[in-house]
Amino acid sequence: MVGRRGMLQLGAAGLAGLAAPGIARAQDNLLLRGRDGWLFPKWDLSRQTPPEARRRILQVLGETRRIFAAGGVDLNILLIPSRTRIYRDMIPPGTAFPADFQGRYAAGQKGLQDAGFTIANLAEAFPAQRQRQPDQPLFFKTDTHWTPGGCAIAAHAMAMQLARNPALSPQTGQVRSAVTYREDEHAGDLRNLLPAADKRNFQDPHFWQPVITPQVTAASGGASLLDEPRADVAAVGSSFFHQRYGLAAMIGYHLNRSVALAWNVHQIGPYKTMLDYVGSSGFQQGRPKAIVWGCHELDFESPPDRSATWGQNAMADDVFLNRMKQVVG
Repeated sequence: MVGRRGMLQLGAAGLAGLAAPGIARAQDNLLLRGRDGWLFPKWDLSRQTPPEARRRILQVLGETRRIFAAGGVDLNILLIPSRTRIYRDMIPPGTAFPADFQGRYAAGQKGLQDAGFTIANLAEAFPAQRQRQPDQPLFFKTDTHWTPGGCAIAAHAMAMQLARNPALSPQTGQVRSAVTYREDEHAGDLRNLLPAADKRNFQDPHFWQPVITPQVTAASGGASLLDEPRADVAAVGSSFFHQRYGLAAMIGYHLNRSVALAWNVHQIGPYKTMLDYVGSSGFQQGRPKAIVWGCHELDFESPPDRSATWGQNAMADDVFLNRMKQVVG
């Protein structure tokens, strides 16, 4: 079974020698066609999370939390649910699920809590929002990512969690922001795997992208944001954290403060992405008080050294932790 990394390779040099029909069949075989124009990746329905992999990852995350705490930084994990979980009702009846699918998110949540993290339960928050506003999509039909609407639920939950820290409460913030929206369209990373003749039948409508514009700083009494204080929160993650979805900006909006952003595509991996961030001048010149680190529920099957997922960025657990200690400690 081809996984997420395999999907990305199918579109690149790995299939350069195949004829176009062969490429289309190989890519289309990665998809499950759901109801009402929904597409789902089959890798979310084909594999169980090895308990040993989850145990190792939780150990690494817990130790990373302790490293940051010793350096004066509060590490928070944003546990992102699978869109297959949130829109399971759009999957054709009779579809087989992995034996651990039902409890997979909860197992990751409990493990993280046992490791000392407070975890916002988005696997409950998202279905609750669907019931309140069934016409508001939280994930795209033809793409693996959440919509700005879904991202807003995650951003609010994380902001409320961070606000329990007196140093990060909205009342202590210095940045006020205004929210406007602009229309945007999404190509659909799953739709792009369809044969050309089928793409017209699977398309997301345009969506409204939030544009959050800082206005004034409380300390300057209305001065230009050239005087804006350094960001004391940072968001580090995969393309779920991309600016177009608005996670960092919306967290900052709720907290009345600046939020730095460091993201990279998923195949780079959370461990390399974090090492790149802590090695950056932004972190070195002004450490944030808190970091939000993104973790998708599927990531618990891929420890730092799993080259099948992270490719050349795979590394041993102790290599990652030692580098973190060198830079943060």
